[in-house]
Amino acid sequence: MSCHLLQTPEEHVSEVWRRLVCVSAAQHVFVVAHGYGGLAFVDLLCCRMEEVQRRVTAVAFLDSSHSLWHQPLGKAGRDWLRCHSRTWILSTKALNRSVGSLKAGCTQISAGTQCHDSAPAVCMESVFRFFSKTIKPKATPTPFEIITRSRSRSHDHNNNNKH
Repeated sequence: MSCHLLQTPEEHVSEVWRRLVCVSAAQHVFVVAHGYGGLAFVDLLCCRMEEVQRRVTAVAFLDSSHSLWHQPLGKAGRDWLRCHSRTWILSTKALNRSVGSLKAGCTQISAGTQCHDSAPAVCMESVFRFFSKTIKPKATPTPFEIITRSRSRSHDHNNNNKH
C-alpha cells in the first residue's frame, strides 16, 4: 500500500509501524509526536499495546492532540505512558519549566514557545536529552560491608597477630 493512498493519519502511523519498526532490529525506538501525531501514536498504542510497549523506549509529545482520557487506552496504557513519556506544551514559561494541566498523565513541561510550528525546533535538544536519560544504565548500588565495632576489633586483632 502506498503511503499517499492511506486515508487517515492513524492509518499512516500504523503502516509506518508495520513497514519500518516491526522489521527493524533497533533495540531502542523513540517516538516524537507533534500535534495530531500524538493522537495517532496513542491510537497505535491502543491497537498494539504489548508490541508498542515492548519496542518503544520513550515518547516525546510536542503540543500534542492526544488525550489519555478520551482514547480507549485503559489503565495499563496510561500507566505505561506515565512512565515512558514526557509532554512539551505551548507556554509563555521558559523551556523545560514544569507546567500543570488537566490533561496530566505524564510529566508536562513548557515547550518554551507559544507557536505550534516552531515547537519541534525549540524543544529538539531537550527531547534528545530526555531520550538519552532513558537509555543510560541505572547505577548499580555498590556493595558495602557494615563493620561493627566488635568486628573491627577482631579484624585489627587478627592483623596484629600476623606481624
